[in-house]
Amino acid sequence: MNNSEETKEASTPLLDEATTARLKAPILQSEERAREAVERREQKSTDAKQLKDALRLEELRAIPKLRRTVEEQREFSRLDQRQRRVKERSGLTKGVLSQIETAEDFYALNRATVSTRKISEWKLLHEQVSDQLSYMEHGNKINGVEIPETDPDWISPEDGEECLDDFVKVHGVVRLGYIYKSDSLRGGDWSTQYWKNSEILLALTQENEPTKIYTLCGLLTGVPDWKYEEWKRAHGKKPLVDIGKWVDGTRVRYR
Repeated sequence: MNNSEETKEASTPLLDEATTARLKAPILQSEERAREAVERREQKSTDAKQLKDALRLEELRAIPKLRRTVEEQREFSRLDQRQRRVKERSGLTKGVLSQIETAEDFYALNRATVSTRKISEWKLLHEQVSDQLSYMEHGNKINGVEIPETDPDWISPEDGEECLDDFVKVHGVVRLGYIYKSDSLRGGDWSTQYWKNSEILLALTQENEPTKIYTLCGLLTGVPDWKYEEWKRAHGKKPLVDIGKWVDGTRVRYR
């Protein structure tokens, strides 16, 4: 074999272009999916930060300017300017809250602004609330069948009520339309896209901590107010609102 033949053989590719492209396709697709995943995470983080800023801005906006502290006014100005710049860059005339269409998306964005540890704590409370609601609805029945007193899962009515009351005293209630301290809230607000109404959203987050957590993140860290009151009345107990004062000491009124 002469040198020209050796050179020609060495330069001849082992695979044709079609085969090479076919083999590379899965690798390129995987890289593209990885890039898209990174972009989605970055966008989610950006959206969550904008939502957090928007909520804080509404809280500050609700405070009359003359009553804001110097620090609150500085924070308001900073957040307001930041929001204006975001709108200018994106070309949007509406805020981030008005762009959210479902409660699930609203919850997801808010959860992204909270530490993983705190979310885990709230989820644990959510499970405990579910246990309380199950007892309130079914008592000592499992699948519709009353378990005997000898069963280790059986709970006496007295112990069940005491456990429920203690839970409410420690963790409070989520105000889902039965009682409120704000005059601007109505029971039907929960069935609306309340996050698009700054007045309603702010009022809900200012009711109490359990209501704020449920409003923003969709997690029950307290028993729903109407469930608790309904259960107490069904068992012949006195109303928990006495002259407008709720069990946790907050002055409220019925809806």
